[in-house]
Amino acid sequence: MTLLRQHLPEQARTYERQTSVVFLKTKEAFGGLSNMAGGYPLRVNRIVLLTSEALYQACRFPHLPDVQRIILAEKSPMTAKMRTKPYRADSRPDWDHVRVKIMRWCLRVKLALHWDSFGELLLSTEERPIVEESRKDDFWGAKPTDSQTLVGMNVLGRLLMELREAIKTEPKEALLRVEPLNIQRFLLLDAAIETVVSPTLSTPRTLHIVPAFFPTPSPPPAQISLFDTNPPSHAERADTVIPSQLHTANTASPPHVLDTSMNTTTTEPSTATTEPSLPHPPRNPQPYPAYKASGSPWIGQVPEHWEVKQAKHLGSFFKGVGGTKEDNVLLGVPCVRYGDLYTTHHSFIRRSKVFVHEGRTHDYTPIQYGDVLFAASGETIEEIGKSAVNLMRESAVCGGDTIILRPNSFIYPPFLGYATDCRTSQTQKAMMGRGTTVKHIYPSELKNLLMPLPPLEEQAAMVRYLDDACGRLDRAIRAKRKMLALLHEQKQAIIHRAVTQGLDPHAPRKPSGIPWLGEIPQHWEVLRLGRVTNLITGYPFKSECFTQKESATRLLRGINVTPAGLRWDSTVRWERAYNDGLDVFCLEVGDIILGMDRPIIASGVRAAQVEAKDVPSLLLQRVARIRPTERLDNSFLLMLLRGKLFAYYIAPIFTGISVPHLSPEQILNFKIVLPPKSEQSEIVRYVEAETVSLNTAIARIEREIALLQEYRTRLVSDVVTGKWDVREAAKHVREISYGEDAVDGEDVEGDGLVEDADEAEDAEG
Repeated sequence: MTLLRQHLPEQARTYERQTSVVFLKTKEAFGGLSNMAGGYPLRVNRIVLLTSEALYQACRFPHLPDVQRIILAEKSPMTAKMRTKPYRADSRPDWDHVRVKIMRWCLRVKLALHWDSFGELLLSTEERPIVEESRKDDFWGAKPTDSQTLVGMNVLGRLLMELREAIKTEPKEALLRVEPLNIQRFLLLDAAIETVVSPTLSTPRTLHIVPAFFPTPSPPPAQISLFDTNPPSHAERADTVIPSQLHTANTASPPHVLDTSMNTTTTEPSTATTEPSLPHPPRNPQPYPAYKASGSPWIGQVPEHWEVKQAKHLGSFFKGVGGTKEDNVLLGVPCVRYGDLYTTHHSFIRRSKVFVHEGRTHDYTPIQYGDVLFAASGETIEEIGKSAVNLMRESAVCGGDTIILRPNSFIYPPFLGYATDCRTSQTQKAMMGRGTTVKHIYPSELKNLLMPLPPLEEQAAMVRYLDDACGRLDRAIRAKRKMLALLHEQKQAIIHRAVTQGLDPHAPRKPSGIPWLGEIPQHWEVLRLGRVTNLITGYPFKSECFTQKESATRLLRGINVTPAGLRWDSTVRWERAYNDGLDVFCLEVGDIILGMDRPIIASGVRAAQVEAKDVPSLLLQRVARIRPTERLDNSFLLMLLRGKLFAYYIAPIFTGISVPHLSPEQILNFKIVLPPKSEQSEIVRYVEAETVSLNTAIARIEREIALLQEYRTRLVSDVVTGKWDVREAAKHVREISYGEDAVDGEDVEGDGLVEDADEAEDAEG
């Protein structure tokens, strides 16, 4: 095959739309041919990339692994491409000479890992020319000159036609194995890119539970990947790992279980750990002897003797109805509200912390043992339809905005808990979700949820195995979270002392006049925040006009504001118009942002500083933008808002309020202590220096927790979809009461996006 020449006018082609396969949008019939198409995750060097576009863009910067990590962290392929703009001047020096080779290699990887779906799509184009329509790019695609004609070099389309011909003429085995390119510095995250082999050619290896969870008398285990598994199926589409952790999978040491009996008064930020005495692992599971197609690209192949059924064939669906939180009492009939499915009940409902008076139950929907409850709405598409199976034996009810599946044939209820909430089910439910600000899912869609169904005795064995394995993982996660809380507390103590007492312990003091503060340096001022800041709240953009167009401007909502900074996991956009009057709501680098609804969550105050990556964006209602005057340093203000002083101030404001909300007046009336501007800068530098080791320790533990959560998620998904046969392994686990390791109300799986039931229920418009 000859390398396509570039930038030569004679390479341009003319195509007739009527006789060609033309694709522009990924949702069109042939949209899967696009590099931007989702549903074709790739796995290179045991790292999962969500699209071939992400792989192609990452190959542009082999010498800049940090830029590659930025690309891999983006869920949207277009966003991944846009994130490369500031670094394109630093592309590999030979980029213009190798980019077509790299694109050809990326397409071959896509084919090898998705032979059935991508190969069939290519062959369905028959012998027609394949053309990527583009309004701007006539190198990779072709531009329309009129309604019927497109002109351009169409390099991507020609590479696709070349690959289509290879499917017809080359041995299949050769196409299922893609060797790395013979070019200099062909690297991904500082590692040489290895041969990519289709799962259909791979010999499945034994699944090894991470050795760090199950200590043995032998020396410490070698560094391994949490994702060093290779299931014997096409189920790679379920391999969506946490993007921000992709680069650690092959380089980090296995996370160790923290000693939960550690001295909590320690002042050292060390993350050194000791491992508790845990039972040895059960026998490693093995793949099943024979598999068959499931009919679902998300599930992949399933064991030959299993069934695959739509949820509508397992039972009946109906919607829950119920009253409001005003019906809650301390003791009464257990009640499950839809927000509890996000915050309290993870896969299983064993007991309820919410009760309603018996006289009010007629307004609610009764639930039975074995019912599966789905959340009918939520704020992120990824978690829409969050579900849990009811394992309470006593009479109970559920509230509104829930959907109930009541099985009409006997299925082991704990198995349903794992199966309906595993990754493959979550992926299907995400595709069913609708809406912009608030996402919705309906019974008519949930009925089509596909689930593998093993025989009853296998269901019980799988539950027994997963209870034991997940229990170990959950204990490790809880131990690490306890350490994390101690480190955060230590960091808060350093910040609080510095911003309220200053750096000179011998400075003269005076009463502050603030009851919970005491004395402050004599030369400091005490004044309202409103005297040294300008505050505005966001504009009430209409949710029905939200868009997902990449060209539109992002809207900063409360859900995007976290104690760790601004995050854009869930994004909506607004199409700007000339002279639309919205400039006043534009954010600038350095602005301080405060979430006004539930400003304090489990991990701290929802205050953040706008960085370069966060602009351009517009401020939505119920979020405050605070700009300090010349007298107040931005970073000092952020420390004040994230510190104990602000928490002490708002605590009495929220007492007895079910949905805490700060008004602009309450924010501006916050009394702050104000040192001179030069001293503020000294304090900021001091705090940054003193918390470096703490921040490093916190980041490490957060990364380990994320890896443990991902390992748990992958393990559950692989077991319930039949990638591993745990029947024999389940015989060797200890007998435990179901779910005994779980702690109600503690999120061992979530990412902290929704920290409270009220936060889940409060739609932002």
